[in-house]
Amino acid sequence: MRAECLPFSRIPHNTRLFSDFLTTHPQVSKFYPHSPFDNSAWEFKPTDYPAERRQRVAAVLEKQNRNWGAADKTLENIHKLSAGAAAVVTGQQVGLFGGPLFSLLKAITAIKVAAEATAQGRETVPIFWLATEDHDLAEVSFANIVRNDWKLERISVVPKAIEQAPAGSVVFGEEITAAVNTLAATFGENEITELIRETYHPGATFGDAFALLFARLFADFGLILMDNLDPDFHRIAQPIYVAAAERSNELNAALLARGKEMESAGYHAQVKVSPSSTLLFAVKDGTRLPVQRANGHFNIGTAKLSHQELVASVKARPEEFNGNALLRPVVQDYLLPTLAYVGGPAEVAYFAQSTVVYEKLLGRVTPILPRVS
Repeated sequence: MRAECLPFSRIPHNTRLFSDFLTTHPQVSKFYPHSPFDNSAWEFKPTDYPAERRQRVAAVLEKQNRNWGAADKTLENIHKLSAGAAAVVTGQQVGLFGGPLFSLLKAITAIKVAAEATAQGRETVPIFWLATEDHDLAEVSFANIVRNDWKLERISVVPKAIEQAPAGSVVFGEEITAAVNTLAATFGENEITELIRETYHPGATFGDAFALLFARLFADFGLILMDNLDPDFHRIAQPIYVAAAERSNELNAALLARGKEMESAGYHAQVKVSPSSTLLFAVKDGTRLPVQRANGHFNIGTAKLSHQELVASVKARPEEFNGNALLRPVVQDYLLPTLAYVGGPAEVAYFAQSTVVYEKLLGRVTPILPRVS
């Protein structure tokens, strides 16, 4: 067998922003404060992460990971996190049968980078953020597999779900049994198809099935799994959600300015930001709805709220709100002592926009690293 390392520059469809990030092109430095090749930037300051928050987060993580049958090494890593360890974080939507191959590659990259940081003298654990709050069910309800004749086969499920519901909470019906049988007919009965049968079955949710699968696959590597659908995490992160509501005008102006900066540098914004945008979604009756500004008030579906009413709602019920693609990593790095985040090309590209939100709400920017491909 011949092994060959291919640079990202030879992989098609990557953005020029991502390519310039990898070559540390001078014109991307304003968008990315840290080079992906300089691990001296991986310096998490304990003062950024109060002990009380650390203990609360570790307690929720232990509860979740025990429910998913976590192996001893994962529980040991949660204990290390509780005792002061930093984290290398990655994440992905909870796709069918574990999602695309790059979901596994992200987890592997986080595990390896955490081990490297630990070897350099900074105790660090790997954490995988389950993007269960994303509401794009169509994006996670299929898997492409390679058949024995080297052709791709698409396996899909169409579960009953409330429109725009967070995908991680959607429950499989009998349709998942047919999908698993199709997978087994292609791959044969073996330890992987047996594991899929054990984790993907009627009554399981997209989020729990994905977590159970990854808990088993990475049992020997101590990968900590994290599901932010848990209301406890929203209560801990309440200050970030409140700040996103209170400072919505300021944050929107900063993002619009960043979009113009990117255009002037010859790039384009990955996440569309308009004058009516906010960084928040609200979950009402199981449906995830964008919070939008209009004529001095805020709209959530058919509901109309003043600025003061929106802020009061977020303060009182933070579990009913979550962040869009630009706020989500900031929530993540408020909840976790993140040394570095491992992302794919698209995430790296929209991180150029997220940096202004990091600066406004956290006063720092997390280094981002490309996953292996």
